[in-house]
Amino acid sequence: MAISGSGIMFRQGEFVFLIQRSDDGMWCIPGGDVAPGELAVDAARREVQEKVGYQYDGPLTPESVSGDYLTLRATVPDQFDAVINDESLGAGWFHIDDLPKPLHQPFAEVLSGQSLNETEVAALIADGTLSSPQYFINMWMFAIRVTGTGVTWRSADQQMTFRNPDDYLTPEFLQRVAGLPLIWLHPEKNTLDSDEFAKRVIGTLTNSWVADNGEVWAIARVYDAEAAEIMATRQLSTSPTVKFVEVPDSIIEIDGQPLLVEPSPELLDHVAICEQGVWDKLLAPTGVKSDSIPNEAEKMDEEKFVQMFNKCMDAREAKADAEAEKAKADAEAKEKEEKAEKADSEAKEAEEAKADAEEKGAKEKADAEAKEKADAEEAERLAKEKADSQLRNEIAELRARIPTELSDSERNEVADAQVKADSVFSGFGKRAPIPLSGEKPLAYRRRLMVQLQEHSPDFKTVDLSSIADSALLGFAEKQIYADAQKSASLSVAPGTLREIKRADATGRQISTFEGDPSAAWAPFKAGKRQVTGFNNQA
Repeated sequence: MAISGSGIMFRQGEFVFLIQRSDDGMWCIPGGDVAPGELAVDAARREVQEKVGYQYDGPLTPESVSGDYLTLRATVPDQFDAVINDESLGAGWFHIDDLPKPLHQPFAEVLSGQSLNETEVAALIADGTLSSPQYFINMWMFAIRVTGTGVTWRSADQQMTFRNPDDYLTPEFLQRVAGLPLIWLHPEKNTLDSDEFAKRVIGTLTNSWVADNGEVWAIARVYDAEAAEIMATRQLSTSPTVKFVEVPDSIIEIDGQPLLVEPSPELLDHVAICEQGVWDKLLAPTGVKSDSIPNEAEKMDEEKFVQMFNKCMDAREAKADAEAEKAKADAEAKEKEEKAEKADSEAKEAEEAKADAEEKGAKEKADAEAKEKADAEEAERLAKEKADSQLRNEIAELRARIPTELSDSERNEVADAQVKADSVFSGFGKRAPIPLSGEKPLAYRRRLMVQLQEHSPDFKTVDLSSIADSALLGFAEKQIYADAQKSASLSVAPGTLREIKRADATGRQISTFEGDPSAAWAPFKAGKRQVTGFNNQA
């Protein structure tokens, strides 16, 4: 469900701020529609500014979601004066026990209902109803990636690694995520101790789920204000620390490529916020979801990220609270007790099943076991064939992403693609994204097309990553660029003229104009003249 409207309920002590609607005379909070591409929180602030002339930049807590309308709560120290527009008949502050009549029915239902709690807000972020992050009373709630699965490239070890989805995409693993510490960067020894926990922890994880792409995600409850600001304004990633049962390395070869197969996870220690994560799989960072990041967000290098980390850590307490250790021990004891009860129950069920099988006769049991074994072997064979095919595909895809040195012809092709795309992006007042280090021409052209394909009716739903043929990709590129340029031209309002600046291949600035030329020349046109009479005197 998408949020299409939002408003702010301002509270000052026992008083609430309301406006009277001009269309039906009912009283409600200031708010309105969410524009396409606009966050509900930003829409609520804008509507307040437009309707009552008050610019509020403070924190907003989700109060209620009714249908597709989001009510946000703001606590202010003082009552502000309103300057209403023609959409309202009046405005004022009213005691919560003496509100004006009639109240707008949806607002009356919000007042009579229960406020959202932190678990409900986390669930609304997880299902996409609310954007990430959301401020809630004393914390910031972000959607973050816990871990990915399948094949990835570990640049530190210079090897391909396989993380088995069967070990992570399960209800049991999702339970292990609950309460997991969220920290700044990995400690030197990789796992946490008392000192590292106190120095680095910024929050905990809750409400985990399995995404469609085979990744485990969760909601992070972040209590560190400086850390939350950085996560909300810089595109960062995540990195989990997982310890495994001590077994010999299992390395197999797929099409001549060595592949390390990880064993089952013994311990999920923490998830760290970092600049670039292994499970980004050599692509741009995506582990922290922040819908408030601008389109052209600043990219941080490792040195700058560490500086920000040190700034945050300087303000932290030296020791962690002892209650955290007690809570962890209680949780482990409870988990151990539940496992013991589960083992007893399974043993009892096994004994009962065995007795039933013996009663049915040795022959029937032998036949069933033989059929089960045959079915299992067939399923294992099919699963192995599917897994081998998937591994080959993932390895091939990752090989294509490993940075390599470009030839002179490839550099020229990348430069030509950037200049060509720049002329299209300029129609929207933007610059074409620059190529990544070692990025091949075909991959770079495909990445540029992805950012423009929404303007192409024929290609907006096409998976461009599946097009490997250069000629076919060129056809799609030509059509997408043409549709994007047409869309940019149509976006100019009637009677207006827009200047578009771009650089050509030599770096010279060139200006072109889209729209109605008469709009530019109107100020220079002379007024109409007409003859009113003739003077016939000689």
